[in-house]
Amino acid sequence: MPGRREGMLSEIGKAQAEMRYSFRSASIGQLYAGALWLSSAAMWVLVGTGAGVLVLLIGGVFIYPVTALVSRSLGNPGSVSRDNPLREASVTIPIVGALGIPVAGAAALYDIDWFYPAFMVVMGAHYLPFSHLYGMRIFVPLGVGMWLLGSSIALWVPEAAAAGGAISGVALVLVGIRAAFDYQQEFGRGSSPESPD
Repeated sequence: MPGRREGMLSEIGKAQAEMRYSFRSASIGQLYAGALWLSSAAMWVLVGTGAGVLVLLIGGVFIYPVTALVSRSLGNPGSVSRDNPLREASVTIPIVGALGIPVAGAAALYDIDWFYPAFMVVMGAHYLPFSHLYGMRIFVPLGVGMWLLGSSIALWVPEAAAAGGAISGVALVLVGIRAAFDYQQEFGRGSSPESPD
């Protein structure tokens, strides 16, 4: 039934547009996360591995609150409507990412140099569904890139762990900048998407 399929695709497209509008195309979250990874890698090198771990773990708890708060302060909702079919996924995807963090902790207990690579693998996998959640393909190369780089560092150059953290931070900042640009292109004139039915 082509008509039904087109209707479903239209509804998903509207839901994704509302996600992009509500959270400024995920730009704030990516910029914050990128700054967090860069700060963590700097602390790892300058202060010690424990400080780097704590910055990333504690700061990571605030990614969603900061994203929602800054979005609201800039005039966006910072949440989606109750009837948005992606609303549940917008809650569960970050939770699934958080549930993977103990894997990074376990890897770090075995070898502290595996902390960033394991975190990169977990977060890389966590970013892949963002491409569907926001309707933004940029999250596919981000997720795959973090996963591949984390795996490669863990297998072949674990002593380059902090470099992996810094590279992840730079990648996240670049994605955040690109997402902010895309947001301005789509909604810069003050237009907002209609909520999905």
